[in-house]
Formats: sequence, C-alpha cells, structure tokens
Amino acid sequence: MTVRETVAQQNPQALLYDEQYDGALMGWTLGFGTKSDTRPVAVYDHDKLLRILAADFAAEAEADGEDYDESELLSEAQQWIDHNMAGAYFGPDAPVIVTRAEDTVASHSEMCLVPDCESAGSHDAPGGSKSQRLCCGHYEEFVAHLLDPEHNPTFPAA
Repeated sequence: MTVRETVAQQNPQALLYDEQYDGALMGWTLGFGTKSDTRPVAVYDHDKLLRILAADFAAEAEADGEDYDESELLSEAQQWIDHNMAGAYFGPDAPVIVTRAEDTVASHSEMCLVPDCESAGSHDAPGGSKSQRLCCGHYEEFVAHLLDPEHNPTFPAA
C-alpha cells in the first residue's frame, strides 16, 4: 500500500496534493485539533516539493523556448509553495510540509569547491571524491574547458 493510500484509508477527509507531488510525500502525522478529534494528515518533504516544482517550471520554460536559471526556478518554486501550499489554510485535514534539519544548512562538503561560490555543489568534481563538488555553472565551465582543443590536445579541433 502506498503512503497516499494509507493516509486516505486512515483519514478519508485528509487533503493530499496532486499525485505529481507523491515523490515528496513522506508519511503522515496527527493533524490539528483537540486530542480527541485529531486525524492523520499527509506530511510532505519541503526540499523534494521544491525540486519537483522547479523541474516542472524548467520543463514549462523549455517548452516555451525560454532560457531559465536554476536559482530563479528555485525561487519561483519557493514562492509557489509559500503562497499555494504552506501559506494557504485548507482546514484541519490539510497536509503538513516539513523541512528536515539536514536541509537547512549545507555542509562545507556540499558546497561548490570554487572559492567564493556560495552555490550548492550538485556535481561530483572530476577526479574528486564525493566531498569535492561543483555547482552546475562551474561544472559546465570545467567541461567546456576540458573539451576545448586549445586547452586539451586530447580533443583536437575538427
């Protein structure tokens, strides 16, 4: 049985976000109200919701032929969550969105290894360990430099 099915079975009045957000559905917790009338409500992972929404916004931008920046997409996704999910009151059976403690502060090893870059490192640095990461922008620069025949004779000009 899926988490969605379990929540719906335990509380038929529980509100669940669209199935596209099921990747962020963590489980359930007791809802709000007096002790005698609390019912289980869905619990969603904030970081996963953010990433799902950002991916949806990226797909929309690509379909429209628009350029997009990852940080802008994440900002738009956060605003959408704030306004349409976390900031909206849907009653005592509404879902809860949680932020896990480990998501609040990126450790040094999760940050881009380029000095003065404050972006999260989302790509393993080539030849590096899992603790050496590059953000998307610096990773793309590195790959472009690596494939440039002027800097790397392994890839001669065509």
